[in-house]
Amino acid sequence: MELTNKQKEAILRWQDPRISFQLYGGAIRGAKTAKLAIEAALFAMAYPNSRWVIMRSDRPKIVTNLLPTVSHFYSMDGIREHVVKVNRSELTFTFDNGSVVQLFAESYSQDKDMNRFHGLEANGFFLDELSEFQEQTLNKCFERAGSWLNAEPSIFGKKPRSIVSATCNPTKNWVKTELYDKYIQNRSPEGWIKEGWVYIPAKITDNPKVPNSYYVGLKQNMTSLNYQRFVDGDWEYVESNGHEWIYNFDYSSHVQKVDYLPNVATYLTFDFNVWPYMTLLCFQVVQIPEGYQVRFYDEFCLPHPKNTAEDVCKAWIDKYPKTYGKIPVSYCGDASGENKIPGFGDKKAFNSVRSTLAPYLHNSSDRVYKKQFFNEFVRKFINDIFSGTLRDRSQVQIIIDEINCPKFIKDIQMTIENPNGGFIKEKAIDQKTKVTYEKNGHCVDAGKYGLLSVFSGLYENQYHNNKFY
Repeated sequence: MELTNKQKEAILRWQDPRISFQLYGGAIRGAKTAKLAIEAALFAMAYPNSRWVIMRSDRPKIVTNLLPTVSHFYSMDGIREHVVKVNRSELTFTFDNGSVVQLFAESYSQDKDMNRFHGLEANGFFLDELSEFQEQTLNKCFERAGSWLNAEPSIFGKKPRSIVSATCNPTKNWVKTELYDKYIQNRSPEGWIKEGWVYIPAKITDNPKVPNSYYVGLKQNMTSLNYQRFVDGDWEYVESNGHEWIYNFDYSSHVQKVDYLPNVATYLTFDFNVWPYMTLLCFQVVQIPEGYQVRFYDEFCLPHPKNTAEDVCKAWIDKYPKTYGKIPVSYCGDASGENKIPGFGDKKAFNSVRSTLAPYLHNSSDRVYKKQFFNEFVRKFINDIFSGTLRDRSQVQIIIDEINCPKFIKDIQMTIENPNGGFIKEKAIDQKTKVTYEKNGHCVDAGKYGLLSVFSGLYENQYHNNKFY
């Protein structure tokens, strides 16, 4: 029986006595169910006369999905020789040391009071596809874990401690808010959700047994959002609801591989909010037979302590000019960056941009749009750009790099209109610093400023005028 490296990592984490709960997965085909089955068997073989429960939300899913996987792995070398009895009606596997692994259904729709758990004694629980369970079921598992008192010590002389292990796919329910969001907030390199609880991400790329043809099939047949969610493991995916500020964005049309063009001038557009990160979007504009192509080839969204205009500029310099050679640069972004920063004398946010980018600037580098604009007009203008055709019949194609610009893409999907033509910015609090910040809209703002600067003439002549409304 051969484990994947990610499975080994997760199982070895149980050697840490601080851990009582482990969440594993976050994408499809990460060998999640196999990990639980193997994990339960290893605990069963290590502790004589112990009892372990593997769960799914209902019995049909156990019979269709869970039982075949468990049966497969329990028939493999390393486990098979220790399984002495299989009872398919009771869904139990008995081991030669007296331990039992039982498959058990939550069955919440038939048992909302969870009476089925009364009398269920076990040393630990393994919940497959946690997002299908009720939150109170997880609490019930913690209540019942360790209730079986007849387990014997391992060869190391210790009895099993109470544990709960679970797998998941990205979801928007309580698993995200209570587990994944707290994992993100903690930003712990060890994956801590909270004291005693860890999250271990696992994707299809962590499973070497998946053939390349399977990846190709997923890419060809899944919708882009489902691919983003279930394959890339993106918990922040957003289904389109028609109220996005950039409502003409289409993932399949606008997101693709965007190569950096070393001999083409570049535009750098900034949003100067520093939480949760300082934002820099990088794009180039080239002529195509139909008009213009705007190529967003990279983003630099740097969190603290690199959340400064100087740092994002240096990051761009290190990645591009130092590798591909010097090119002319134009800069744009939030015009408030030209205002004096209170308490810092004559210092302006754009001063750091100009000083850091000085070797690449020219007489026309300053493309900051300083004129007044109105959200309702700009929104129509930006969406016409994303549709491909502006009011004067100009053709503009927007493409955004799928790998290098994840925050920009996600921000477009998450940023929703408000009644005044602007967009709603959701508030959040950094758990460590207690700083209140806006979760979304920073990349959309930077992109808006960039497009407004490049196509300012079209905006002023065709959109910034009430007669069109």
